Amino acid sequence: MGSPSDLGGVRIEHFEYVPCRVPEWRVRWEEPVDLDTPPEIPVDAQWKLFPTD
Repeated sequence: MGSPSDLGGVRIEHFEYVPCRVPEWRVRWEEPVDLDTPPEIPVDAQWKLFPTD
């Protein structure tokens, strides 16, 4: 499950994994029109945000 984080980005939680926080560009809230199109990745993108809490 993902939800907006107070620290920015999106906090992802699942009982089988360690919680993490990711930038908003990594999350799609709606299904894309073309599932074969890759996501747009910003130049020098961060993949995980720290701290997580």
